[in-house]
Amino acid sequence: MLDAELLALLKTKPNKGMAILIEKYMRLVSAVINGKIGSVCAREDIEEAVSDTFVDFYRQIETVDLKKGALRSYLCSIAKNKAVNIYRKKCRDVMTAEYDDVEDFALEFPSAADELVNAEIRKKLFDEISKLNKTDREIIFRKYYIGEPTKTIAEKMELSVSAVDTRTHRAIQKLKEKMEDYL
Repeated sequence: MLDAELLALLKTKPNKGMAILIEKYMRLVSAVINGKIGSVCAREDIEEAVSDTFVDFYRQIETVDLKKGALRSYLCSIAKNKAVNIYRKKCRDVMTAEYDDVEDFALEFPSAADELVNAEIRKKLFDEISKLNKTDREIIFRKYYIGEPTKTIAEKMELSVSAVDTRTHRAIQKLKEKMEDYL
């Protein structure tokens, strides 16, 4: 279903439109949020952030302009902002609850500089993944970005489980070599 059709359905039949929107973009929104706060938040917090993303999107539906961006762009933007807000709140809560000393807090949570370095590393990694052949690239994205199990990847790509494992191993080795200077 095209974005324009889905947007129209969301406005005329909200329940049906939301069901389709969630089915279509749940993994993407989950991946964005999990990538931002997966290491510092409980699974329940992540699930709540995903749900809140779809609720916030629906509340803003009248402002969605498909000339400015696709639905996935709106959802990713909302998800990212939601995750950043949760991360900041979590840091504030932990700081006030557990840490008497700023140095202890700084050791526990990454700084803005650390986040910039991590962003640079993620960009380089993404660039290197995009240089892999199409099959290996798809396997890496399915396995590590979407979180699909090897068996599911094998079925969807019509490969054997051992072929997926072998391709994954070889692709990871290539990426490690390319990323050596960044790690």
